[in-house]
Parts: sequence; structure tokens; C-alpha cells
Amino acid sequence: MKLRLISLLTAGAISLGASVSAKATELTFSSWAPATHTYMQYYLIPWMQEIEKASNGRITIKLLPQPVASAPAHLDAVRDGLVDIAFIGMGYYPGRFELYELTMMPFQAESAEIRGVAFQRTYDKFIAPKVDDFRDVKLLGSWAIGEGILWTRNRTVDSPETAKGAKVRISGGVALKVGEAMGLVPLVKPATEVYELLSGGIADGVLFPAEAICAFKLDEILNGATRVPGGLYGDSTSVIINKDTYAALSDEDRAIIDKYSGEYLAMMGGRAVDGRDTECWKQLNAKNMKVITADDKFQTFLRGLVDPMVANWKAKAAAAGIDGEAAVSYYFEQIEELKKVKN
Repeated sequence: MKLRLISLLTAGAISLGASVSAKATELTFSSWAPATHTYMQYYLIPWMQEIEKASNGRITIKLLPQPVASAPAHLDAVRDGLVDIAFIGMGYYPGRFELYELTMMPFQAESAEIRGVAFQRTYDKFIAPKVDDFRDVKLLGSWAIGEGILWTRNRTVDSPETAKGAKVRISGGVALKVGEAMGLVPLVKPATEVYELLSGGIADGVLFPAEAICAFKLDEILNGATRVPGGLYGDSTSVIINKDTYAALSDEDRAIIDKYSGEYLAMMGGRAVDGRDTECWKQLNAKNMKVITADDKFQTFLRGLVDPMVANWKAKAAAAGIDGEAAVSYYFEQIEELKKVKN
């Protein structure tokens, strides 16, 4: 555990020679993405700063200069105490976070903020009381990515037929299921390896949101995109903390961490992602990226995948003791309510 409690002597009124004792908490944070990545620069680093400000400087979160593990291994790194806090992509863990798939299905990724907050509410109300997905660590909160898009290099994909055989990097989860149904040849690799896969001609494309294209400088390589209204898929990412670290916090420090967790994390992360998606599209449009919007036939094919996914989700929820029908209804009700507020 990297939590360190450092005794500080804070001088009071110097003329009176008074002083008081305070305790400062330093937590460590490991990121597999560079500090310039969307998640870090526009979301997680500002989040760390907000916590420090709210605690009057008592809580600091130190971003380590190098990641302590690969992207998928950050879950174990936090569990084992190699670092206090990290973020993980849910698609990296097949078979574990399956109930997160509710927020990963096609056609619902118009706003990462809305979708992420809606799912966080659904998770807190229906899933968390029944399923301990994060049994080895403490979940602080989750946020959603934006519209999932198929990006290609020197290849046009405007139908499932033209998608067949294309070698595409995919993270996992619902994206993998959609990709396989389209006939893509999936390359399940961490996001940090995408540039090498594309530049080396190993991959023909990648399933990513727009902000990730700019964050990983893939606009230097890619020249085509296939979009579906609401996205080919969605995805979710979570911030986790070591259980012992969290338990060792003072009540006051824990209250501050909690205040900036949960729905607040979902809102802040989604808002950052939506903003960067918009900015990245400006950059991509300036480079004359060839963008294809899926036609009705292509969209009908994709919609045919959704109903079985929802039914499968409900079955998994029921097996965990969750009222899947009520959870799904609540989730989409929250999306509609949040749309009204946002608009």
C-alpha cells in the first residue's frame, strides 16, 4: 500500500508561537495512458486537483512518471498495492464486468456524459447491491466513452460485406461481439499498441471513439471512418482504489474522496470525453477524413444485434438476483430525463 500519512507542523499565529498538528495524505496514481491523453489531461488530472483543493491541500494524488503495469494489469496492480489509484477499461476483462455491457450496446452513445451518469445511477440502484464485481478493489466511479466508430486505413467499409476480413484492433466486450458479427478479424490488443499495429500494416483499422484518434495521434495514419448514429458500440471505464488504502483514510478524507466519486466522476469524465470528441472532429475534418454514415441496410443489420444483447443482459442480471427488466427500463428512463436537463 502506497498510502503515506505525513505529520505536518502548521504554524499558527507566529507572534504567539502557536502551532497545530495536521495530517496530510498522499496517494499514488498510475496511468497506462500518457498525461496528454484525453482521460488524463481533461479529466483525471483536474479531478485530482479538485480533491486537493477541496481538502485545502491535505490530500494530494501523485501521478507516477511511468505506469506500474500494462493497461489490463492495472486492476491487479491496484489490488496488490503497487499503486493506490488507477483507471481500467471494462472491455479488458472478458467475463468479469458483463453487466457493464448495458451501456456498451450500439445506438446509445450520442453523449458520454448522459450515458455514463444514467448507468452510474443504474449501477448504484440495481447492480451494486447484488453483484460485487470489484471485490478485490474499491470502485470510485465509472464514465462512458463517446460514439464508437470504425476507423480504417486505405479501406472503405460501408456494409457488413465490405467489413468482412478487415483486421481491426478491438478492446473486447460488446465491441468485440459487434466486430465479429460484422465479419471483422479482431485484434484484441491494448490501446497503447494501436499506433504500432496500424503503422506496421498489421491492422487495417481500429474501433475507437473520436477523441482517442487524436489522443493517440492516429490521424497521422488513418483516412477513413464508418459512423452509425449513436455509435457502433459504447464502452465504460472505471476509477478504482486499493481497498486497504481506502479503509486507512481518515473519515474526513474518505468523505472528500466519496464526494468526488460515483455520479460526479461519471459526469466529469463524460463531459470531458464529449468535449474532446467535438474538438477532435474539427481536427479530423480539416484533414479531409473520408467519413461514411451507415445506410439503412447496415443500420438494420446492427439493430438486429441489439435485442439479443438486451435479452442476454437481462438473463445475466436475473441470474445475479437483479430485476433486469426494471433495471433496463430505469436506465433508459434516466437517459431521457438527462437529455431534457442537458437540452
